[in-house]
Amino acid sequence: MDSDVLILPGRCIGKLCLDDAKSMVRAKLGSPAFNKALFSPSEVGMWSVSESRKVDHIFITYFKGRVADIHITSDLFKTKDGISTLSKFNDVRAAYPSGEEVPYAIFESAHNRVDWIVKEQGITFSIAKDTEGPIIRIAIHKIGKAKAVGYSDREDWYWYPNKQQ
Repeated sequence: MDSDVLILPGRCIGKLCLDDAKSMVRAKLGSPAFNKALFSPSEVGMWSVSESRKVDHIFITYFKGRVADIHITSDLFKTKDGISTLSKFNDVRAAYPSGEEVPYAIFESAHNRVDWIVKEQGITFSIAKDTEGPIIRIAIHKIGKAKAVGYSDREDWYWYPNKQQ
């Protein structure tokens, strides 16, 4: 599989890796379309990647200027066993059976989602609404930890970009 589109849980998505310096990410992706400081010393950046068929997003959280986790919505990236945002939840659960299902909604009116968090491998899959919905993003994070904290004034604006609800 082409390393430019390979998801390595707990390590890298394509050429973006955990612990990369913020300056390295900007050298690879350019300036983010959106950048927001979180509670010190954390921040988040968002890049939009336009394909002829749709717009996908990359979200990176930084801690002390280094990549803490990477979130993608693109179906171009895949794990070694072929899991991508086009996969079904049952495929994810079969490939990562030690994951934990965590329902998530900040407000009753918010877009509900289910996170399948696999801490010991450093990967999280977010599924829209319930386990029957589409995979809306894949995040990698440090092994043994869950993804970084949520980071939005309007909680779900970044989880559902250009996806049908």
